[in-house]
Amino acid sequence: MNSYSFSLLTETPLVEMDDFENIRMQLIQVECIDALIHSVNDNLVLDFERRAESVEAAIETVKEALSHTHIKVTDTVIMGQ
Repeated sequence: MNSYSFSLLTETPLVEMDDFENIRMQLIQVECIDALIHSVNDNLVLDFERRAESVEAAIETVKEALSHTHIKVTDTVIMGQ
Protein backbone atom coordinates (compact mmCIF):
# COMPACT_ATOMS: atom_id res chain seq x y z
CA MET A 1 0.00 0.00 0.00
CA ASN A 2 1.11 3.51 -0.79
CA SER A 3 0.28 6.83 0.80
CA TYR A 4 -1.70 9.34 -1.28
CA SER A 5 -2.33 13.03 -0.64
CA PHE A 6 -5.41 14.75 -1.98
CA SER A 7 -7.82 17.58 -1.27
CA LEU A 8 -11.59 17.53 -1.57
CA LEU A 9 -13.15 20.85 -2.50
CA THR A 10 -16.73 21.38 -1.36
CA GLU A 11 -19.64 23.77 -1.61
CA THR A 12 -20.07 23.55 2.16
CA PRO A 13 -19.61 26.95 3.84
CA LEU A 14 -16.86 27.34 6.44
CA VAL A 15 -17.10 30.91 7.66
CA GLU A 16 -18.02 30.92 11.35
CA MET A 17 -16.53 28.94 14.23
CA ASP A 18 -19.92 27.19 14.54
CA ASP A 19 -19.47 25.93 10.96
CA PHE A 20 -16.09 24.49 11.91
CA GLU A 21 -17.48 22.70 14.97
CA ASN A 22 -20.40 21.27 13.01
CA ILE A 23 -18.11 19.97 10.28
CA ARG A 24 -15.65 18.57 12.81
CA MET A 25 -18.47 16.61 14.48
CA GLN A 26 -19.68 15.25 11.13
CA LEU A 27 -16.14 14.10 10.29
CA ILE A 28 -15.80 12.36 13.65
CA GLN A 29 -19.10 10.54 13.13
CA VAL A 30 -17.94 9.08 9.79
CA GLU A 31 -14.41 8.34 11.07
CA CYS A 32 -12.62 10.94 8.93
CA ILE A 33 -10.74 12.44 11.85
CA ASP A 34 -7.55 12.56 9.77
CA ALA A 35 -8.88 15.42 7.63
CA LEU A 36 -7.08 18.75 7.72
CA ILE A 37 -9.87 21.32 7.65
CA HIS A 38 -9.53 24.75 6.05
CA SER A 39 -11.41 27.04 3.70
CA VAL A 40 -10.92 28.66 0.33
CA ASN A 41 -13.31 31.45 -0.63
CA ASP A 42 -15.38 30.61 2.49
CA ASN A 43 -15.92 27.00 1.34
CA LEU A 44 -14.69 23.94 3.18
CA VAL A 45 -11.61 22.13 1.86
CA LEU A 46 -10.52 18.81 3.33
CA ASP A 47 -6.94 17.60 2.92
CA PHE A 48 -6.14 13.93 3.38
CA GLU A 49 -3.15 11.64 3.33
CA ARG A 50 -4.42 8.07 3.11
CA ARG A 51 -2.83 4.68 2.62
CA ALA A 52 -4.53 2.54 -0.01
CA GLU A 53 -3.95 0.28 -2.99
CA SER A 54 -4.50 3.24 -5.35
CA VAL A 55 -5.27 6.94 -5.25
CA GLU A 56 -8.72 6.18 -6.61
CA ALA A 57 -9.40 3.75 -3.75
CA ALA A 58 -8.21 6.29 -1.19
CA ILE A 59 -10.49 8.99 -2.59
CA GLU A 60 -13.47 6.66 -2.96
CA THR A 61 -13.19 5.56 0.68
CA VAL A 62 -13.35 9.16 1.87
CA LYS A 63 -16.16 10.14 -0.50
CA GLU A 64 -18.22 7.15 0.63
CA ALA A 65 -17.81 8.19 4.26
CA LEU A 66 -18.69 11.81 3.45
CA SER A 67 -21.85 10.70 1.64
CA HIS A 68 -23.29 10.16 5.13
CA THR A 69 -22.79 13.83 6.04
CA HIS A 70 -24.04 17.21 4.83
CA ILE A 71 -20.67 17.87 3.16
CA LYS A 72 -21.01 18.17 -0.63
CA VAL A 73 -17.80 17.44 -2.55
CA THR A 74 -17.44 19.34 -5.82
CA ASP A 75 -13.91 18.52 -6.94
CA THR A 76 -10.78 16.56 -6.08
CA VAL A 77 -7.18 17.75 -6.28
CA ILE A 78 -4.52 15.05 -6.18
CA MET A 79 -1.18 16.28 -4.84
CA GLY A 80 1.86 15.64 -6.96
CA GLN A 81 -0.08 15.16 -10.20
